[in-house]
Amino acid sequence: MNKYSGLYCEKAIGDQNLLMVENARETEKWNGQFKPPHGMISYLGISILFPDNHPFGTICIQDTKTNRFSSAHVDLMENLRDIIQAHLELIYINTELGEKNKTISQFIEEIKILRGIVPICSNCKKNP
Repeated sequence: MNKYSGLYCEKAIGDQNLLMVENARETEKWNGQFKPPHGMISYLGISILFPDNHPFGTICIQDTKTNRFSSAHVDLMENLRDIIQAHLELIYINTELGEKNKTISQFIEEIKILRGIVPICSNCKKNP
């Protein structure tokens, strides 16, 4: 039993790699496995990953006719993937920094509260 339901993007995500199908009807692996949505028989897609290497999704080109995608198509898709993954990493880093900033802000507030509670010098018993 195939672990994929037959969707191009599902295969690209599962393999975490580039998937190129020039014509599903002419490819034993794809012919008869599923009915391409809207007659999209050719597909070039690449998986997009979160910074922790879990799948985010895909970016793809689909066509209703045979398409022998060129190396320029592949390069474009890889560049787009790299840009999207870089943005996902920035979002991840900003989220982490935001959490750390929140923690630091909480510590500062606790220090302010403690200063208000203990305003007397423990040595001389006078207000500083």
